[in-house]
Amino acid sequence: MGFPKIEGAYARVEINNEGNEDCGKMNILFPDGHWLLDRWVDEIHPDEANGKTLFHIREHGKESIVGIDGNAIAGGFNWVFEFHSGIALIERNHRYNYLRADGTFLLPNDVKRADGFRQGEYAVYWDDEDKKHSIDVNGKELGGMA
Repeated sequence: MGFPKIEGAYARVEINNEGNEDCGKMNILFPDGHWLLDRWVDEIHPDEANGKTLFHIREHGKESIVGIDGNAIAGGFNWVFEFHSGIALIERNHRYNYLRADGTFLLPNDVKRADGFRQGEYAVYWDDEDKKHSIDVNGKELGGMA
């Protein structure tokens, strides 16, 4: 699997020394020798949103998003799906929302069920009363598309 080189080159490094307590852990190494994180994590992979490189980090059973500078953008999720149109579908505690690349959410509250963005233009979600809604990438309700 190839990894994008968006804001400069980097390498995903995995420890595979058997007997090492960090065996199987990962980090990102930049050409100047600095690491993305100050620790090794269970899984790490790059993504892109709005022309910016972001990294999905999984550790201790939770997923977070960090910027190319290593600073946390948002975290504590069960899952963060890939970014499309600058937005990623997230799941936490069996509830869903849409995460923007800046760490803010598209919906004011997590919802019962949700789909990712379709054709990068609209998404469908269901509220607690099972009412189906469709929204655009700005969170604006769209009539007649649900």
